[in-house]
Amino acid sequence: RRIARILKLDRKTIASRLDLLAARARKKHQRMLNQLEKNQVKKIQFDDLITIEHTKMKPLSVSIAVDKEKRIILGAEVTRIPAFGHLAKHSRKKYGFRPNEHEQGLERLFEKIYKSIDKSAIIQSDMHKTYPKFVSKYLQSCTYKTYEGGRSCVSG
Repeated sequence: RRIARILKLDRKTIASRLDLLAARARKKHQRMLNQLEKNQVKKIQFDDLITIEHTKMKPLSVSIAVDKEKRIILGAEVTRIPAFGHLAKHSRKKYGFRPNEHEQGLERLFEKIYKSIDKSAIIQSDMHKTYPKFVSKYLQSCTYKTYEGGRSCVSG
């Protein structure tokens, strides 16, 4: 809505243009991944970002993989996760059970990018408990290094 107001256009025009640009971006990204199959990535980093859908009681996980040297986004997946911490009980009461789709998202992410990664690549991530399963499944010959992750602040 804000883009439409600023540009003094109809919201439907902006929505259709965003759909068109998103389709173009997906095609361009796929072409880039196909090119990377020939000139494979030697160092990658991947991690998750926790964000929200429209309230803190509906968290989302954004899994992202990046070429460490060129700083190119290799892939990203957004998945629903259940609320955690002191909001978990309130979330289940208000919105019901929320499935944890994080592992399916990681599966889709690695399925997209594994052909673009060199067999002797160095992979870096934090110490999330589900990462080793996917690294060993898709990138078993790569060197996998984990680092202690830090907790970011809620705002700022």
